Amino acid sequence: MGCHITASAPAGRPRNLEEIKAVVNGFDLSRYAKDLEHYEGLSTEEAEACTSLFRKFCIVAAANPGVLVWDHKESDRLLHALIKYQPEYPQFCDVVFQGLLHHRPMLPGDELPEPQEATIERTRRLWREIHGEDFDAVGTVYH
Repeated sequence: MGCHITASAPAGRPRNLEEIKAVVNGFDLSRYAKDLEHYEGLSTEEAEACTSLFRKFCIVAAANPGVLVWDHKESDRLLHALIKYQPEYPQFCDVVFQGLLHHRPMLPGDELPEPQEATIERTRRLWREIHGEDFDAVGTVYH
């Protein structure tokens, strides 16, 4: 059993989806992908996959402020690489989420703010609405 992740963007000024996508996709995340290659031994392709899923996760979270969403293992790897860099992480969050993205690693047995499956099911629905693809098929979902 792996680490469970929940995240919630703060409730802020509503933005349209195209604006959110432009902001997220306009961010240079190459430094953090290189971090994954250097410190975790990922290949360039694996680090790029982590970056892609992280961007998609951020779009879902930013488009749904104040709502708990679930991420993939790959996305979480990039998030952890980014969190290590201060002040870049809070700056990224201010631009993308208009406040800090709260990240809480969960271990089996930890109490969740809501049932795990409810958060995952919501994320599946939002992911399909926003990205038009199956959440479970594009990355490793923690359970």
